Amino acid sequence: MIEIMSIQFENGQPKNARLAELAKDFCDREFGQGAVEIGRDTALWVAVKGGAGEVPEVIGVMGLTAVMDMPFLHVTNKRSKIEAAAVSSKLIRRLQDYMIDRGLEGKWLLVHCSPEAVDLWKEFFERMNAVPAERYLIRVKPGIEV
Repeated sequence: MIEIMSIQFENGQPKNARLAELAKDFCDREFGQGAVEIGRDTALWVAVKGGAGEVPEVIGVMGLTAVMDMPFLHVTNKRSKIEAAAVSSKLIRRLQDYMIDRGLEGKWLLVHCSPEAVDLWKEFFERMNAVPAERYLIRVKPGIEV
C-alpha cells in the first residue's frame, strides 16, 4: 500500500519527527547529503510504502515553495553597453531592496531569459552568481489528468 503524507511543522519542528527523519534520509540518499533542507520554507509530501506491521519506507518526495519570479527585464543599449549595464544594475538593486523589505533576503529569484539572450546577460548573471534553474511551466487547472 502507498500513502501520500504531508509533513507538518510547528515552531520549526516536524509534528511527526520519524516521518521527517525518513524523508531526510531518502533525500540525502537520492539527492546527496544536505541537498534538500527538510522544512525550510517548503511544503513537503512523501510517498510512504508499507502496511500494518511493516516498517514504513519513503519511496518519493515532493516539495513546494513560493519563489519570486521576474518574467522580464529588458534594457535597451542604443547609447552604450555601459549605460545598459548601469541601468540593469539599478533595476536589480531596486528589486533586491523590495525583496529584502519583505523579509525575502537569501531567498531564490527566478529570472526569465530567452535562450537567444543568454550571451547578452552572461556578465550580469556571473556578477549575480546566477545558476540555471531547470524549470518548466505547468498551468494549474482543475480536473487536469496526470
